[in-house]
Amino acid sequence: METTEKRQRGRPRAFNGPSEAASVQSLDRALRILAIVADGSGLSLSEIAANSGLPASTAYRMLTTLENHGMVEFDGTDQLWS
Repeated sequence: METTEKRQRGRPRAFNGPSEAASVQSLDRALRILAIVADGSGLSLSEIAANSGLPASTAYRMLTTLENHGMVEFDGTDQLWS
């Protein structure tokens, strides 16, 4: 009878890799956008996308989510985020 090695379940007990690998990409992106908006005095979507290095569609989704949580505001008249 052959014995097979039992695999451990779940995540490893310790991870000594770089802390950057353990970051949450979407949270990093949202915080980057928040910092950009905080530094400006009303920015367009294209300005935010260019400054963040994100596609405009991604920046827009992040901004609308942040707006839903009261973290940013959108001025529909001027089309600016603050």
